[in-house]
Amino acid sequence: QSLIWGSVPLGMMATAAVSATLLPAAGPKWTLLVVAVCPLCILVASVLRWLPEERLPPEQRRVDFSVFDKHKHVVTLAACMSAMAIMLAVLQILIESVFVRCLVIFICGAMLATSTYFSLRCITPLLAKTALFLFMINAVQPDLSEGAMQTWLTHAEGGPHFSKRVMAARQGVSAFGLLVGAIFYNKFLTACRYQRIFLLAQLAMVASSLLDLILVSRWNLSIGVPDVAFIMGDDVIANLVGRSFMMPLFVLSAKVCPDNLEATLFAVLMALFNLGTTVSTNFGAALTDLLGIRQGNFDMLPHAVVVRSLCRLLPIPLIFLLVPDLSPQDPIPGGEGSVYECSQYDKAW
Repeated sequence: QSLIWGSVPLGMMATAAVSATLLPAAGPKWTLLVVAVCPLCILVASVLRWLPEERLPPEQRRVDFSVFDKHKHVVTLAACMSAMAIMLAVLQILIESVFVRCLVIFICGAMLATSTYFSLRCITPLLAKTALFLFMINAVQPDLSEGAMQTWLTHAEGGPHFSKRVMAARQGVSAFGLLVGAIFYNKFLTACRYQRIFLLAQLAMVASSLLDLILVSRWNLSIGVPDVAFIMGDDVIANLVGRSFMMPLFVLSAKVCPDNLEATLFAVLMALFNLGTTVSTNFGAALTDLLGIRQGNFDMLPHAVVVRSLCRLLPIPLIFLLVPDLSPQDPIPGGEGSVYECSQYDKAW
């Protein structure tokens, strides 16, 4: 985990350097083209067969549909997740009422959380709790970064009016924060309890969120801190704390997956985590609409930042309810090495 998540920021920093150089000279279209073509390098490893893989015989290259019936709980959950993702996408397009959108988001989130727990508890209760935590940790925190905050940073009257070069440079600074976070976790947190790591990291994320309040209220200028310096420092802190939270979370997710279903269940857990992020984005969009925050009107943006910061306190009870009192170095009871076996009650359910 440390090697992988420590390598990702290096690529991000290289991408940010290329983007920051190309954007002013070539414009966004050519920059996007260059950045989009670069991932084709991955094909080199496949074509030259650098990966230690062997092709299956032709008679084994078929879909075994009996697996769907054997693991119908997981299949049902995957179908529910797909349906919810489509529903949330349609929701943003067709429904204009903020109240209705908030209600639908809440109902969808509650239904998915319930189905997640009851679908996975027949495998292991700890897997079900971890899956629920992965979804809820994001779903209850509205995300403002991709909408209101992004627009305010670049176009708002009285805002910083950051250039494309500055916004590209932010990606490199954020990647540096991720790299420092990966090193910090590997050096100091691997022997700490999950609950302690998540609690301290969540409290740090609340504090980091409140830094945005200083920026949008323009208090940083009152104390003589330029916008660029403030936002860069904020990005480093936020990504350092975020990576310190995510790495043990991914370690826990990998460890709770039992034998015979490791790849499938880990993919389901990561999909739940990403779906929670989607709910968070929809939650943030509904919040900005509710407060009347639109391009040209950012008067209520400080209030939205305060609401987001308070919502980041909501996952704290979940840490003690759903996360095991273990460390990343401890074995998981009923995790690795356990066998997938449903009880009669769960089969009937």
